[in-house]
Parts: sequence; structure tokens; C-alpha cells
Amino acid sequence: MRKLTIRLAASAILFLALPVFAIVNQARQFNRDGLSFSYPADWALGDESDANAQTLNIGKGSDDAKIIVVVLRRELNATEMAQAQPVMTNAIVDALNQEIAKLGAQVQRSQVSEAIGGVQAQGIRLRASLQGETGNADIYWLPLSNKLVHVVFVGSDQERTRASYVWNMVCSTLRVGSGPVNPPQSSAPDTSAFTYRRITGNKIELYMDEWGRGYVHDLNNQAWVRIPDYSGRQSHHAMQEVPITIHPSFCKTSDTMALMYAFGGLMVYDSAMYSAQNPNQAWRVNSEVSQRGNAFASITRSRVINHISQVNDALALAGGTNWICVYDFNLHKWINHQDPVDDSSAELDNNLVLSGNTARVRVLNGPMCSYAAGSGSWSCVR
Repeated sequence: MRKLTIRLAASAILFLALPVFAIVNQARQFNRDGLSFSYPADWALGDESDANAQTLNIGKGSDDAKIIVVVLRRELNATEMAQAQPVMTNAIVDALNQEIAKLGAQVQRSQVSEAIGGVQAQGIRLRASLQGETGNADIYWLPLSNKLVHVVFVGSDQERTRASYVWNMVCSTLRVGSGPVNPPQSSAPDTSAFTYRRITGNKIELYMDEWGRGYVHDLNNQAWVRIPDYSGRQSHHAMQEVPITIHPSFCKTSDTMALMYAFGGLMVYDSAMYSAQNPNQAWRVNSEVSQRGNAFASITRSRVINHISQVNDALALAGGTNWICVYDFNLHKWINHQDPVDDSSAELDNNLVLSGNTARVRVLNGPMCSYAAGSGSWSCVR
């Protein structure tokens, strides 16, 4: 067993080093020898299976995260499972740890868990930083149909953010010894009433009327999700104490998010948080700026439309008259700074900048504040 696991771990490491992938086919579903899971058609599948184990590698290119699924072919009883799991897990963890260490990175180890294949899988996270870039190697194990399964998710924070929808798809559809499960899909609604503002061309699309009502079309999860309506109603719930009036013309989308710029508060649709069982959990309301007395006050002059609300695959930026806010897709949370934004028309290109993993906003009559993805806090330099 030890020899087998070391060989499998070495095979996984070798695959991670490959610069390109050969696309096996355009099918979205792998289904062979009792193992099945779905993956996007534009991602490549590598099959390194042999007589002892099925080993599948899923990736898109050298600058993207990698997902590896390893399933022992032999069924194990409870005693054998208890003996084999730590041996195989430790071999994979040690092999990954050694490869990361060879690059000169320091590794931090922690426990994680994830819903995979319909069960809660336990795992080990290897967290590393190299030349200012951070990333994780997550190794999960679980028993399915009396077979030992390992699922590995490796990549930098940026890569894993871009691949989060792929990870969710693989985890939700992975099955062993039972019929394949298709990715959850929702039927298309009638969007004829939502023509005031349509944003297409990204993997997150918006269909809205002039009051901000309508739908998100999430192409990552093949789902239609209704935009929640917080306008005109007040709740004493801490999450939302004042009405949120969406400005459709100022809403933006990317391949991962939709930013709903509004008066009274802010919302983001986070595609990585979507689940077919609870689609509304993908909506992340900025509760801190939706409170009575200091609610978000939007800026809606037409000339600032491309500056005070911006979004890319890593961050969503929103500036108002009393708050500067960013949604961090990697952390799945809002990070706020209470100060007015300098929206001087002549300096918009310099005062509100969203570029890659960094947001920079100048405070009115104050300093430039910056936010780096994954940092969890704004930094203002006077």
C-alpha cells in the first residue's frame, strides 16, 4: 500500500508540472468503472488510471488550478479502510509538502473539511507563500461504496478563485458505485420584462428592469437566480435595516460575480457560493453598510458610472459618499472603509482604480487607500 500511494502521489506531482493538457473530449461528464463526475467542457481531463487505482487529473493550463481524483479499485472493509486511509493520505501530503519545500516556500498545515460526493470529507490544507504569492494544496479523503477516495485541489489563491466553480461542480457530482449525477440546472425564466439593463458576454449575466428586479444567469453553475428585492421594505433584522434600491445602470458583472450598486446598501452575487439546494446563499449583502444611520449613499452621476462601481474575477469595488467597499471573492466577504470617496471628475482615472488583485481609492480630501485580494483590510497612506 505504501509503494502504491507514493507512486500515485508522484504521478500527481508530475502532472502538476505539465505546461499544457491534451483535451480528451468535449464531454462534460467522466463515467468509467463506477466513478463519475462532471467538469466544464473547456477544461481538460487526463487519465492516469491503472489496475490498482483510478487517477484523474482536471486542469486548463499552466496558470490554472489543478484537481486530482484518486480512487482505489479494491473494496475495503472497515478495518482495511482505517489502515489504508492514513497511509495513503500521508504519502500524498508528504509528496506535495516536499515539492513545495523544494521551491523554497514555507508550509503551514491545517485541518479542513468539504462536502464531496454527498458526504462531509475531512482533509489537510498545505498553505504556502512564495515570492509574494500565496496558495493552497488541499488533500481530502472519504469512503464511497467501500472504496477509498482522495480528491486534491492545488493552486495559488488567484487560480483557485478562478477555478472555484469547477471545484464545486466536481465535488457536487462525484459518485462511486452509483449512477452519474448531472450538474444541477435551473430552467430559463421569461426575461421579456427585464430589458432595461442586460449585461451579457461574461459567465455571470444580468437581466434587469428599471427598478433593479430580474435575474442572474450563472453560466458557471448553469443556473438562473432571482435578484432579491429589498426595495421599499424595512426589516429589523440585523442583516438589513434599510431599503436597498438597486441602480441597474451602475451594476457590473465578471466571470465570477455580479455587483449590485445601490442606495442604502450593496450586494454581490458570488457564483462560488451557489448551491442548487440554497441558491440564495450566493447573494452576499453588505450588512455593515445597510444599517440605519450610516447606510451606503451611492453616487449616480453618469460620468462616474465606470469608476465608482467596478468588478473583475477577484474583487468588486464600490465607492459612495460615506463608504469605500470591496468584495473579496477569495474570502467571500465584504471589506469596508468608512470614508467618502473623492469622485472629482477630472481625477476619476486615478482616484478609483481596480486592477487585477488590487483596488485603490482616494478619500475625499484625504489619503489614497488600497486593498489587496486576500488581505482582509484596507490600508490608507497619508
